[in-house]
Amino acid sequence: MTERDDNICFFQQIFHLNSNQRFGVNHQSRRGYAGIKNLIHLFIFIIALTCGCIFPVCADPLRLAILEFQIRSADPMFLNTGKGIAEMFATEFAYSPEIEVVERQERNRVFQELGINPSGAKDITNLLQAGQRLETQYLVAGDAVIARDSITLHVSVIETGTGVVVFQYETKKALEQYAFALTTCAVQLFQFFGADVPDNLNMRYHNPREKPVEFLVMFSDAIDAMDRNDPAAARNELMNARTLDPGDETVNAYLSKLVLNPAKFEIVIPPYFPATNPAQLGIIPFDAMYLRSLLARTPEHREGIPFEADIRVAIGYQTPLAENFGIGVELAGNSFNDLLDGATDEDEAEAGRGHFMGIFSFGWAPSDTLSLGLSLSLIPQYIMEYNSIAHTTVTNILTGGFGGAVSIGLLIKNPESSLIYDVLAGFPFDTRTRINETTMELYRVQAPVFLGNSLVVALFDHTFFFVLKQINDIYYDRLEWNSSLVVGIEYWPVFWLGIQAAAETNFAMADSQTRWGAGSKAGFTIRIPGTGWGGWDITLDCALRQRSSRIVADAMVYEIVPSFSISKTGSFGSRPSLRIREQPNLRR
Repeated sequence: MTERDDNICFFQQIFHLNSNQRFGVNHQSRRGYAGIKNLIHLFIFIIALTCGCIFPVCADPLRLAILEFQIRSADPMFLNTGKGIAEMFATEFAYSPEIEVVERQERNRVFQELGINPSGAKDITNLLQAGQRLETQYLVAGDAVIARDSITLHVSVIETGTGVVVFQYETKKALEQYAFALTTCAVQLFQFFGADVPDNLNMRYHNPREKPVEFLVMFSDAIDAMDRNDPAAARNELMNARTLDPGDETVNAYLSKLVLNPAKFEIVIPPYFPATNPAQLGIIPFDAMYLRSLLARTPEHREGIPFEADIRVAIGYQTPLAENFGIGVELAGNSFNDLLDGATDEDEAEAGRGHFMGIFSFGWAPSDTLSLGLSLSLIPQYIMEYNSIAHTTVTNILTGGFGGAVSIGLLIKNPESSLIYDVLAGFPFDTRTRINETTMELYRVQAPVFLGNSLVVALFDHTFFFVLKQINDIYYDRLEWNSSLVVGIEYWPVFWLGIQAAAETNFAMADSQTRWGAGSKAGFTIRIPGTGWGGWDITLDCALRQRSSRIVADAMVYEIVPSFSISKTGSFGSRPSLRIREQPNLRR
């Protein structure tokens, strides 16, 4: 460790700590205890191997909260670097199973409840109270002196239970070696806690490299933009910082963590339900508004071949109302026109419907990895049916009252949102019109129950997605079941362009007979940057598939489905933890 100079650390001035409080831990006894603990773990692991039951053995990780660094610099360019330095420092501990760092959003939420300014001078009593709420053993605070060509970092570790500063370390490096200075401080903390230094951190420690100062400024300004609820500026700063260092773990972590799995891959689902699983509303970081439309029709219209066409348009808005709760409203219009020609020119049956729906969705996330959702649909309808053989006239029927549907969703993901699995189950209270191809008579059946599963895997910093979707229409009043399996990929070679492609297989069972169909889909998304969190996303795609007929129970039809959607995120609302405003800072 280096010796302190004659100047008293600013951090000490804030907390009014004396030299007798700085070193309250026996370093050798801590390291000895850690060594004995590791030997015990090794012994237990050997026994498990002998028994043929291999399982990991580890203690609960040490939990830390890293505070924003206090900055002393005459250059206003470094105004926000205390935020960036703290987040870069936290990343140094990301690969250690022995140390857990409190997420910045969780820390800011507690600070906000206690009225603590994350960037300003802090009262030790409030800080210790925050540490106890966060269930941390230690708080890590620091300050940085930034000169024209050098940076001096000072890090202090405070024991949450006692308020005693148990460890301090200071290092001075060339300004372009600020990242190496953080790595050096992190290695010292690992050694102090008796924890193993991760391989990637050890490699950076023994192979230091310089980093552009502009990177630190851009990343810090991005964090500040998030605090000011300016997602457009945050995204732009992060992308600019990434161009200076594409492999930086902190920037890539924020890009992947704050833009929740931005895959634009979609498939056609029954019209009674929302386009996205309502469980996603519990974890969305920012609001979103969207417009979706599709035109689906069968290419053939001849004797014995059903002709089916539909148009769907939906507009919606979603927003988080709390840290783990969000709502969505969607207004949709659907028009269906189904036709079947018989053996003669006079034989014809036709069925048409129009839906005007309001869909209200709610999502709640009890944890960072689990979210639940509920959607309610209200459906006034317009129904038209025509049968030429029975010489009936066209009848227009407005169903009495409202039809409806209920859907429930479940979403499970990992903390990095690189693996997301969701389930949506929907129950419509409606009927479908069918045509008997022999007698051309019209009859109605209950609309099927919907069950959909989706798995999305994000790779290469959320630029490549593997998508697996499986959907089912299950008729509970008859022996009939339709199922589809879609395997797709999505790739973003550049920030503003995404490409999608998929293959589809369809299975249908009715009256103990089975039929198979296949299909494919291709499309692209254009992102207009700089106009929001991710900007405007415009998606165009087209699918060609063979599916089970809507109006004839034992027929398969070919269908062409072009679709269009446009969406914008981060316009009005965000999670409360992303809305923390900067309070006046008297030190600046």
